Amino acid sequence: RCDYIVSDIVGESVMSVIYVIFLLLPILVVLSTTMCLAWFVNKSRGLSRQSITTILLISITYLVSYAPIVVYSFIMAVSSVELHTLSAQVYADYLVYLYRLGMFIMYVNIAANPFIYYMTIASFEGFVKSTFRRLHARYVTFIPLTQIMRAPQD
Repeated sequence: RCDYIVSDIVGESVMSVIYVIFLLLPILVVLSTTMCLAWFVNKSRGLSRQSITTILLISITYLVSYAPIVVYSFIMAVSSVELHTLSAQVYADYLVYLYRLGMFIMYVNIAANPFIYYMTIASFEGFVKSTFRRLHARYVTFIPLTQIMRAPQD
């Protein structure tokens, strides 16, 4: 595990501030851009229920998937447990599991976006269906079962 080693109280304070900035900055960017996008769309042509649902689901999914890494980083920023004791080692093992869970959930978030679009945007659903129909017609051929089961003639 790579980690910065800070020996004085000023360095620890600076590291804590850096953690907070880099943790809160993406969340603030997502929240502010979501609100700006909703305001802009509403001002230009009015928000539809579909737009609101899509924007909210994407933002909520992002924030929920980002939470374990935020918790992990916050614990690492404020933690001062020495890792050479047995209880500290168990604590460190839990942190490793939390980190792995957080990274997995972040990747699940990336995979969830197309499904959210499919569920909330009718034109995207139509596009996906037509694409799969076109691919199915082009690349999938069916062989009748009787032709497969027929015994070879010698």
